Amino acid sequence: MLSEIIAGDTLDFETRVDDYPSSAWTLKYRLTPISGTGTAIEFSAATEDDHYRTQIGPGVTAAWEVGDYNWSAWVTPTAVPGSARYVVDKGTCRIDPDPELMAAGTDTRTQAEKAVADLKLAYATFTATQGAVAEYEIAGRRMRFASAADILQRMSFWRNELNAENAAKAVALGRADPRRIYLRMGRA
Repeated sequence: MLSEIIAGDTLDFETRVDDYPSSAWTLKYRLTPISGTGTAIEFSAATEDDHYRTQIGPGVTAAWEVGDYNWSAWVTPTAVPGSARYVVDKGTCRIDPDPELMAAGTDTRTQAEKAVADLKLAYATFTATQGAVAEYEIAGRRMRFASAADILQRMSFWRNELNAENAAKAVALGRADPRRIYLRMGRA
């Protein structure tokens, strides 16, 4: 399963499940919105030689809601559907909006990305005026700070949130968690 899907694009990927050959089993997927709201998405993979192939056209994926999803994949016997069910894989993915259909100026940043950018601007404004401004407004949102330390404290919180998001994305893509330090020791 892909970690990122663009609504309106063709979804096309191959899956191998060695213990459950495609000649005798059916592979199904279910994507459930992490937010708890929205509609779950369910689809089956087709058999192709000794593996499974999932192909879903843009007309179908265009209707999928943008957001983060938990997904699971399971197999059932083709001869007697529903007689057994075995989960073979699970994970998370994100469905992103189709950039072609987004209105100009659409902000697709996460809440943490927006907060860090806003707080950087607030801190720059605060320090540029040497603390004379304890209140500012950006895009109709007003914030009031008693000191530069307040801004830095909030920025620290949102940077931690952003780092957690980036780490989750890296792990979902099969990369190492950037928050961890790996050490290899050997003899000199």
